[in-house]
Amino acid sequence: MAIVLLLAVLSVVISWNYGKAPSTIQITTRSEQARQYFLKGRDLSERLRTLEACDYFEKAVAEDPQFAYACLYLSLLHPNVKTRLNFLIRAEELASSVSEGERLLILSAKAFTNRQPLEQRRLREQLVELYPDDARAHNELGNALYWQKDWAGAIEQYLIAVEIDPSFSQAYNGLGYCYRFVGDLITAENYFLKYLQLLPNDPNPYDSYADLLSEMGRHEEAITFYRKAIEIRPDFIAADLSISWNHCALDEYSKAIDQLSMLYKATSDDSRRRTALFGMAVTYADEGNLEQASSALQSACEIDKASGDQPAMSEDLSRLGLIFLEAGRLSEASRAFASALQAIQEAPGTPKKVIENAQLDHLHSIVLVSLTKRDLATSLDLAHNYLEGAEATLDPKRVQQAHQTLGLIELASGNLSRAIDELNQSDITEAYTQYHLALAYEGTGDFAQALKYYRLASTYDQFNSLTQAFVRKRAKTRVESLLLAKQEVTSGTAGADSRFNLTTDRP
Repeated sequence: MAIVLLLAVLSVVISWNYGKAPSTIQITTRSEQARQYFLKGRDLSERLRTLEACDYFEKAVAEDPQFAYACLYLSLLHPNVKTRLNFLIRAEELASSVSEGERLLILSAKAFTNRQPLEQRRLREQLVELYPDDARAHNELGNALYWQKDWAGAIEQYLIAVEIDPSFSQAYNGLGYCYRFVGDLITAENYFLKYLQLLPNDPNPYDSYADLLSEMGRHEEAITFYRKAIEIRPDFIAADLSISWNHCALDEYSKAIDQLSMLYKATSDDSRRRTALFGMAVTYADEGNLEQASSALQSACEIDKASGDQPAMSEDLSRLGLIFLEAGRLSEASRAFASALQAIQEAPGTPKKVIENAQLDHLHSIVLVSLTKRDLATSLDLAHNYLEGAEATLDPKRVQQAHQTLGLIELASGNLSRAIDELNQSDITEAYTQYHLALAYEGTGDFAQALKYYRLASTYDQFNSLTQAFVRKRAKTRVESLLLAKQEVTSGTAGADSRFNLTTDRP
């Protein structure tokens, strides 16, 4: 009987490797119960109900400890950073015994963790070539392009996904965000409403549509939709964070903190409490209360230490270092950055590539400390070293970060044209870049360009961004100041000034 059962199991596995190529990514497991758990978890994950999904993926792994695909999903979704890394390592160990589609997804997840976006893209392009009729394969490639901010490429893949399967909700969500980021808010709204129509009883469609309302400056309406998401799923913490952001946009900081405090008190889960504390840190930073911001992140570090989650501690210490830098507390910033590196180096089982990335991150931190000290010669030398290291990783985002840092150094040195050139080679969709680019343009007397980038930096479209929190209100103040100067020029109460080119003065 045992032999018959074994042959039956093997026939399932072997059948995937012979005959007609499968049209969709196969699922490799020796347990039908594990497979059912996995399918339920995948459905929930595609509806962005990640906490519920993790429960099912954990059940799948309990039924079949060799279930690599379930391990992969846990490596992407589990709230504990250390646990995510451990599941990715486990999925890699099992990658040689799974279907080709699963293997490519595991390798692409490894590339993402190793901060190798071009490799991740290449692997997902292979996935699409292998499974051209699988909506999920196209969605995965779309997601990779999305994170690289290749909006046109992502849109193409999402559209293919919904053409293959018109009920595949996740692709509509991706389309909504892509069109939002290219500035086509009407098309974005249409796709978000389609997403909402497909999943009227799920929280994420309300959350996504609220993000669009926030982008449009309709903050009160956005808060109403975020609250609808929470009504459906009280543990949908993304909406809590977004509510706090929108209260910040309305300068309602006490309401923002109250929302996050309720989130913190409502749970005993370490990852959710840590998330709430990070939201508080961003809120306090936006308000200008850096002392409270650092206190919130120090509390998060205490949670990380108590739970033994060293990768999470490394993240929180790096964030704390940025706050100390912004506050001018340079010695504390240096210690936080050094401790962040130490935490990841000492974490058991940390892959070599992750440690190498952390070392490169630390070099960038040292550059920022030197720059804040106004040791411009040292910071310039170190920044070029960082650029060389960034280029060696083949990570476009790192290269952009290196150019942003060089731009900051040139700006501090008074070399405004060089600063503009470097900053334009960085990610100009980031508020921190936009603000400093505006400073450089204002310094050259190009008030129209300065006003354009100050306006962009002062808007709320980068949720949970510490660096945006550092500059948003400053950018808003500069917008008001420049608009007043422009009004004086236009009304004739000040001398004519051609630096306000009205044809280009728009956000």
